Amino acid sequence: MTIRITGVRAIISSIRKSKKRTRKRLAAGLFEGGKVLKQNALRKTPEEHGNLKESLYLVGTFEKEKAGNFNDLSDNLPQLTRDHAQHILEAETLASRKNLRVVLGYSAFYSIFVHEDLSKSHPTGEAKFLERARNENKSAIKQAILKRGSRQ
Repeated sequence: MTIRITGVRAIISSIRKSKKRTRKRLAAGLFEGGKVLKQNALRKTPEEHGNLKESLYLVGTFEKEKAGNFNDLSDNLPQLTRDHAQHILEAETLASRKNLRVVLGYSAFYSIFVHEDLSKSHPTGEAKFLERARNENKSAIKQAILKRGSRQ
């Protein structure tokens, strides 16, 4: 006795398409969460340090916001632009790997020093600007991921 099943290829094809759509929705959700973090980090980033705010970038598996509109009119502009482009390239390489990723960071070489210096008082912004933005907005970030990631 033989049982013949038809339409198996169509079922497999449908499963693969569904998997791709789910992956893209998850990537979009992660990117949306990254945007929430980026907006809040920008509000907390000290402004007196040249192009620190402008060096903030966000790169996801399928999307990116790379900023890099530097206000530096000195001879440093070409170096700032090259450094920023290098950071974006590294972030794109990370984000394009098999696992879904969102990479958010500052390309300004001094960002880590400003971020970690708790002894300095800033007229605008604060130390630990990225860390505090994340900690204070975990719920909003999670909601953004879930909302955008679950859209059909």
